[in-house]
Parts: sequence; C-alpha cells; structure tokens
Amino acid sequence: GAQYNLGVCYENGNGVEKDYEEAVIWFRKAAEQGNSGAQYNLGVCYENGNGVEKDYEEAVIWFRKAAEQGNSGAQYNLGVCYENGNGVEKNIETAFAWYKKAAEQGNSGAQYNLGVCYENGNGVEKNIETAFAWYKKAADNPLASKDACFKLAETYYGQIDSNGNVRSGGIIAASVLIPVTNWFTIPAALVGSAILKRKKYKAFLKTDAGKDMLQYYRKAAGLGHEKAQDRVKKLEKYL
Repeated sequence: GAQYNLGVCYENGNGVEKDYEEAVIWFRKAAEQGNSGAQYNLGVCYENGNGVEKDYEEAVIWFRKAAEQGNSGAQYNLGVCYENGNGVEKNIETAFAWYKKAAEQGNSGAQYNLGVCYENGNGVEKNIETAFAWYKKAADNPLASKDACFKLAETYYGQIDSNGNVRSGGIIAASVLIPVTNWFTIPAALVGSAILKRKKYKAFLKTDAGKDMLQYYRKAAGLGHEKAQDRVKKLEKYL
C-alpha cells in the first residue's frame, strides 16, 4: 500500500518533484505484489507512455490483472481496449462484458459506454429502454459522465411532438433516441414563426421534461461539455 501511495505522490508531485519514471518504479513494486490500484495505474502509465514507452499490450496485461480483482477503473479501461483493439484483438462482445462489470460497480464512464452498446446493439441485443436507463445512471452518478448528461438532454429535446408537447419519460425511454447534432437543425415540430417557436420553447421548459432537459444540459455544461454550454445559452433566452 505504501509503495502504491508513494507512486501516486511521484505521479502527482505531492511532497516530491513530479517524476513519472519514479512513479512507475513504485507502482511496479506494488503491482507485482498484487495491489490492484497499482496494477491499474501501471496500466495507465503504459497506455499513455508516462514514465515508460507507450505499450498497449503491456497496458492490457496490467489492466486485466486489476480487472480480475474487481477494480472498476481497470475493467472500464480493459473494455475500451477491446472495443478499439488497443493491445488486444478487437472484440465488442468482450468489451461489453467488461463495461457491464464496471458499470454495475458504479463506474460512470462504463455506464455511459454500456448505454451506447445497448443503443447501437454493440455486443448485445439493441434495447433503447435499457440504453436510456444506463445513460441516466451515468448522468446521475456522483462522478457524472458529461456525455451521458448531454445525451439525456438531447433525448428530451428531440422528443418534442407536433403540438409542442413532450412525451412522458417512459415513452421517451421506449422511443428512438434522437441526437440533435446541430442546434440550427430544428425538429419539424418547431418550424414556424419565431413567436410560435418561442411559445413552444417557453411552454416546454415549464414541463417536468423540460426542466430535466435543462438540468442535464447545465450539468454537462458545468462538466465542460462545449455543445451543452452552447445549448444552455440558447435555451435560457426562453426562460
């Protein structure tokens, strides 16, 4: 444990001058004794080339050791490696399996990626309701995923019907998630005079779904999501 913590100190420059190479030395000592945090951090060092030469295959070795001990960060990173074919043969089914293990432990990145898998049918049968549920878990996580917050907000925005109303949350979850990739690509339901458009937005923002939409846009914006920041500026004009 002390070896791992000493590695963290060298990695972050806490109490000592920052030194990735020294951090790697201490992470390795702890990792070889089975410390899962050190194994994970050593994997990250190999993945990013911090203190060692970048080596995805070596990163996978250490991520796997930590993942098999239940380290959710390592499980998530191992899923990413399998999804992208970094250091291992690409296998979306295996990526899904590791995302699920990490997501069930509360890893917000894995929860978001699991939602993507369910939405697109990657490594699992497509299920929009389940995708929505995992996006919400990731967005409501104490370590919230900004991408999940944005995805949920976009989903609410994309569900405005032809009367300017919004379907219930249950129907939204069961319907096709509609990402709005361009603010100026207004849904057909909102096309009309500027006055009508303003009325529809103002009415929508007073509904529970509208409040949820703005809440998630604001949350994503606060986490640094640039598109969400743009959405918030435009939507707040209608409050």
